[in-house]
Amino acid sequence: MARRITKNNAASSRSGARQKPVKSKKIKLKDFFYSIHELVTSRRFRFAMGFVSIAVVAMLSVAYVSYFSTGAEDYSIVNHLEDRTMYRGEIKNTLGLPGAIVADWLVDDMFGLTSIVVLLAVAVYSARLMFEFQLRRVRFLFINLYFLVWSSTALAFVQYMTKSLTFFRWGGAFGQIASNWLMSYVHWVGLLLLLIATLFLFFVFVDKHFIERCHRFVDWVARLLMRMKSSKGDEVDPLEETKAMNTPDIPPISEDYKTITVNYD
Repeated sequence: MARRITKNNAASSRSGARQKPVKSKKIKLKDFFYSIHELVTSRRFRFAMGFVSIAVVAMLSVAYVSYFSTGAEDYSIVNHLEDRTMYRGEIKNTLGLPGAIVADWLVDDMFGLTSIVVLLAVAVYSARLMFEFQLRRVRFLFINLYFLVWSSTALAFVQYMTKSLTFFRWGGAFGQIASNWLMSYVHWVGLLLLLIATLFLFFVFVDKHFIERCHRFVDWVARLLMRMKSSKGDEVDPLEETKAMNTPDIPPISEDYKTITVNYD
């Protein structure tokens, strides 16, 4: 029994000795993750990340603007050639081949002309990381997404109605798919009314003074119509004016005029 007890004590002492370094490893790993958390949540890291994001957005904005003047020449290289790197020297975009590829993806394959809204939204969030100003993020995200969907669909609809042929789609791939799908159900008249109605509802929910502005606009239109109507009532009819000009002036009868009665007796 004594030998068994001593063996158990020896085994427990060995297991305790083995568990000590595991605890130290856990503590070190915890400290490592804690240090990473402190680094990520620190103001310096947020400022650096915001600055890098704004720099990337600035570069992409340059490529976006350059796309509209050089995209037609770069279209064949970007979209049709498999080995585009061999012809990268012929790219006319300001940021070269990467800029031409990203700009074509943003404009033609995404939301069209309004893809710049994505870059502006990223820039605003990056500025918030740098300067820590207040921003209603949910509302800001909702407005940007709604504007992207509505404007890309509207631009694709306008391009379809005007039959304009360009090297890129005004509303991007999303706008073209959305407008074609909606027109397959409600045709172009229904889509036009739907765009107007959704835009009106958007302003109703976003701007709390929009209903008051609508009332003021209606009152202004009513007053304008009343003024136009009153001005038309004050105008003299041209026929009556010509009649008045042609009739001779008859002098008024004086009060001293007395009638003479003659008696025939």
